[in-house]
Amino acid sequence: MSGTTRPRPPGVLAGAAAIWTKEMLVEARARYSIGASIVFAAVTLAVLSYTAGPQARRPETAAVLLWMVLLFSATASLSHAFGREVEGGTWDLLRHAAGPGEVLLGKWLAGATVLVAVEALVLAGGALLVAPPVGDPAGLAAVLGAGTVTLAIGLPVVAALLAQARHHGGLAAALAFPVLVPGLFAAVSGTRRALEGAWPGSELRVLVSFAGVLAIAGWRLFVFLWED
Repeated sequence: MSGTTRPRPPGVLAGAAAIWTKEMLVEARARYSIGASIVFAAVTLAVLSYTAGPQARRPETAAVLLWMVLLFSATASLSHAFGREVEGGTWDLLRHAAGPGEVLLGKWLAGATVLVAVEALVLAGGALLVAPPVGDPAGLAAVLGAGTVTLAIGLPVVAALLAQARHHGGLAAALAFPVLVPGLFAAVSGTRRALEGAWPGSELRVLVSFAGVLAIAGWRLFVFLWED
């Protein structure tokens, strides 16, 4: 009928929220990401803190230990962000149900949600095993937030490369992971300054800028993978 109107497709935010909901439901049923991250975090934190001994309480050592554990935990939890779609045969269904913007933003939000839960456990374990003095709690929280956003943006894109490596070559996937190194350097330096009691302003600017550049580059790369 001429008077009827076609329903408008959902916007990017609504589509991203649907993808985030799907990812959280899958995680709630399987608990694979959280389980793998907890195991990695517990083992890595225990081994590194035992190896470092009393030196683990020093700001420079505690900062490195913290981000090593967070990096391993984040890799364990987010490395299968797209592998499940390819292995389960739902990649093509996902491409028909949503656009690249909705999928990538939803994956980013889901990754950040998982990382926040993992970080809470890592910080609780670090407080028990290492217990370094925190000179500037607000600065530490800001660095953790910016670092979490950086990992949540970068690792799902790396996961998409890994999932499609058989089509684009393993070299591209192998070279994607070191892109995170500048952000990790800034996160370690900012954490050390916060533990020493100084506000990590310069490190925060680097992290925010790096996360923005990583988001733009990751988006362009993901669109290329999506359309291939």
